[in-house]
This record gives sequence, structure tokens and C-alpha cells, in this order.
Amino acid sequence: MTINGHQVADSEELRKYVEEYNSDSRTFTLEEEESILDTYNWVKAVFDELDIQLKNSR
Repeated sequence: MTINGHQVADSEELRKYVEEYNSDSRTFTLEEEESILDTYNWVKAVFDELDIQLKNSR
């Protein structure tokens, strides 16, 4: 999984990256094409836990 071109291996690494770059003016969009459901679920869970709205590209 990548975020802004940065490869992340798991939810902890994603959480650290998002916490570092999150701001009130930043928007995150989930772009997925036939992703693995487990990956989609842990990505969504990280954003839910951080109380950050995640837009879906579809």
C-alpha cells in the first residue's frame, strides 16, 4: 500500500505517516482498484481511529 508515493507495510506505519502529515487543510482520498479486503479494512480503520475523514475515489 502506498500513501502519496510512500510505501507502508502495515497499520502502525500508516498511522505514523498520517499523524505526521495530517492538517486541517489536508484531504485524504482512498484510491483502490480491486484491493485486498483486509488491506482496505485496516486502512479504513486507521483513519477511523484517527477521526480523519477518508474520501473514496469512486
